[in-house]
Amino acid sequence: MTIEKVKSRSAARAQVFVGQSEARPDREDIITQILEMVQRECGPIPELNDKLPEIEQMARRMFGGAKHYAATYRDRQALVAMIRHEYNGRNVQQLAVRYGVSRATVYRLVKT
Repeated sequence: MTIEKVKSRSAARAQVFVGQSEARPDREDIITQILEMVQRECGPIPELNDKLPEIEQMARRMFGGAKHYAATYRDRQALVAMIRHEYNGRNVQQLAVRYGVSRATVYRLVKT
C-alpha cells in the first residue's frame, strides 16, 4: 500500500469515525474509538483535525498487533485491599467484573 493511500484512508477515518475496523467489521476498533472520544470531548479543533491521520498512524504503529492492558485503578494497593476484603472464595467472577480485571488477576491478588 502506498503512503498516499494510507494517508487518504486515515483522513477518511478521521472525518467519519465509523468505530469499526476494516479487518474485523464485527469488532470495535479501539484506536478509532479513542480518537472519536477525543474529538467528541474536545469539540471541533481545526489544529487537531489536521493532525488526526498522523496521530492515528502513530498509534497503529505503536500498538498494532499486540495485546494491551488498560489499568482501571491507578492505586494498585487500594485495588488489592478491596478485592481481598470482598473475596469469599466463590465470588471471583463478580469481583473481576466489578473491578474491571481478569479472573486470573483476582486469584493472583488474593493469593499474594
